[in-house]
Amino acid sequence: MAQACWLGLLLAATDAVAGATSSDLKVFEVDPVKLSKYFDALLVFSGGPIVLLVALASLAVPSLSPAISSSLPLLYRRYPRYRLRFQWALHLLTAALLVYWLKPLRPLDMEATGWAAALVVGVPMLSAAVLVATLRTNPLYRALLAAGALTIGLSAIRVSADLGLPAQHLATGVVATVLALVETLLLVVLVVWLLRLRQSSELIQSLVEMATNLIEHVQRIGSGGLQPMQSSTVRDDLVCATEEQDELKQLIAGLQQIGLRSLHDDQPVPAEMVVRGVGVIQKAARVLDARRDDWLRLRDPDGQQMNGVATPWVEVLCIRTLATLILASAEEHYFTIGRLAGGAIGDAALLHLRAQGAVLEATPFRQEVLEKALAAYANAYDECIQFGEVNLSDELLAQFALLINELLATDNLEWQEFLTAQIAELLVDAGRLAVARDEVAGVRGLLSTVRQLRAAPRTRVAVIGAVVDLGAVALASRAYRVATVLLEWFERLNGEGGFVGPIAVEFVRTQTLNRSADRPLEATDTYMRVFLILAVARGVSLRHGWDRAAVSSIFELASGIPEIAERLRVTCARLAGATDLPDDETIAWQATLRTWLGRVRS
Repeated sequence: MAQACWLGLLLAATDAVAGATSSDLKVFEVDPVKLSKYFDALLVFSGGPIVLLVALASLAVPSLSPAISSSLPLLYRRYPRYRLRFQWALHLLTAALLVYWLKPLRPLDMEATGWAAALVVGVPMLSAAVLVATLRTNPLYRALLAAGALTIGLSAIRVSADLGLPAQHLATGVVATVLALVETLLLVVLVVWLLRLRQSSELIQSLVEMATNLIEHVQRIGSGGLQPMQSSTVRDDLVCATEEQDELKQLIAGLQQIGLRSLHDDQPVPAEMVVRGVGVIQKAARVLDARRDDWLRLRDPDGQQMNGVATPWVEVLCIRTLATLILASAEEHYFTIGRLAGGAIGDAALLHLRAQGAVLEATPFRQEVLEKALAAYANAYDECIQFGEVNLSDELLAQFALLINELLATDNLEWQEFLTAQIAELLVDAGRLAVARDEVAGVRGLLSTVRQLRAAPRTRVAVIGAVVDLGAVALASRAYRVATVLLEWFERLNGEGGFVGPIAVEFVRTQTLNRSADRPLEATDTYMRVFLILAVARGVSLRHGWDRAAVSSIFELASGIPEIAERLRVTCARLAGATDLPDDETIAWQATLRTWLGRVRS
């Protein structure tokens, strides 16, 4: 290390200065032979801590690796809280040595007072202390710095003595002894630090403090002070442009790794600490986001050029971490951790929607945060269905609905357009697995949440389209119980003013009929048509008052589907058999279908 080499050479320079001013250092008389042996003993001693440091670092690797990559806490160095200019310390040292070398203070009779020894010994030690105070450091680095400086310095002094140069003086021995004592103390501190890091709580707290220290450092440095990134260590779609960005990504990724490991080992307390730690990092980063535009700029996905658009990459990264912990909570059935992480996602999203009760402008920066939060809820609900976590799925649906209703309650056209563009895909992503598995409870929960939305007309169109899409998935997956639930949803909504029928038909027309005549219908298009024909026929047979225009559009929907009569008959019979529908309802339903199909043929 460059700093250790410099400190070692500083120790050798102290010895050279002491040799040049030996006539002034007569306060203490020491036998040169004994002093030489003492220096040899110090040199032998200096090699032991280096071996011990290597052994301690090797033992720390297996103890930390199950929870996190050991290189992160061991090699990451914290930034100094007070930025001192180290070059000024060097200038001060050089000036002091030159002043003393030129003997301008000889009239003060320094030989008698011993101030010469204090100057020769104290200035290098002060300079070394300033150096350590202005470096990025951690306990391992400090111990290595002291051990390396002592070994290099004593080796240089030994070489000087072998060459016959004036060396191994008492002042240098005092400095080397102090440095050896400091090295021993730092080794003890390192051992205690490594033992503390074996506890998950201490490791989590250490990573959070490192992250906040990094953010504070970025706040202190001026614009343009960030170090350009050479090669990213965490490769994903968020390509860092600076070293500081990449370091923060590594720390957040380390917290995520600890949280996942804790849930896997049935330790919910560390996982809860990870969730709260991520919240602390988010809070600190929001202050920085509001002040530093260069902090928000990443590289393009290819990593070659800077992206000119500010990106809320810290918020996105934290939301991804929380979403991953929700998925692990669903798998390991930890309701409290999943609920806490879901609430943290919702709180982070709402801070980009409202501030002190006022609705914020729907900028692309804020929309990206809301988009990631909504997608996290949808994916988490899908994961809860996969692992049968009912309690957590209900909680996430409530948080999901709360965030959507907050968006709808803004009465802001831009925010509602943003939601309209997202809602259909979100509902389909959330419910696809439940539909494909024929999980009636999961689909009913999702539909119940949808019914609670205070949706504007355009948003309701997107919601209806999502239900039609899910109905097509149900028919394609032969999930007839879920398909019946989705059909019943259409029946109930159609009784609320006759609103659903025409919109649903128009949605399918837009999705499936606006294509070239020579292009065949895709499988999804066919199932969407079949589902909607069944829904409208059931509504008419149960006298829910479907609009005449909607019924007339069925004829157009049925055209182009091969063997439509047989397909509808078989599907209707399977639906009735899977859900034990009353015979009179099934008969009326099939009669309506036969009547329509007769009109289609004619």
